[in-house]
Amino acid sequence: MNLQKFAEDKKLQLKKDLCGDSIIPGKKMKGAIRREDCCHIYDGLGGGLLGACFLFFTKKKWNKVRGLLQAGGCQIVQNGDTEGCATFDPRDGKQTSLVVSLAKLRVSRKGMPASPAAMAALQAFRTAKLAA
Repeated sequence: MNLQKFAEDKKLQLKKDLCGDSIIPGKKMKGAIRREDCCHIYDGLGGGLLGACFLFFTKKKWNKVRGLLQAGGCQIVQNGDTEGCATFDPRDGKQTSLVVSLAKLRVSRKGMPASPAAMAALQAFRTAKLAA
């Protein structure tokens, strides 16, 4: 599975980094200027695997995330003091949800259907606003 298909399936935003490579950026870190200076998912590993890059400010945070990734079946391919990279299988739902939550990826709500309860609440709000 390539990165673009993965982003479409999981409703994630695909962006370009400064080199022009496609990445799925996570939540922007304090002080980060570039998109690649935060946790992100990248492609280019081959074999149907995707990579996830994790960047933190403390060793403790990275060690905790690394342990969770290894327990979830991801393979650590780079292990630094406060950062590292892991590979995961995008077809494995457990690994995918783990990486998406740990990297704090933003799921796009664009095009997602609203629930009937949400639509009813919206309609009630509109009618009340028109009546006022």
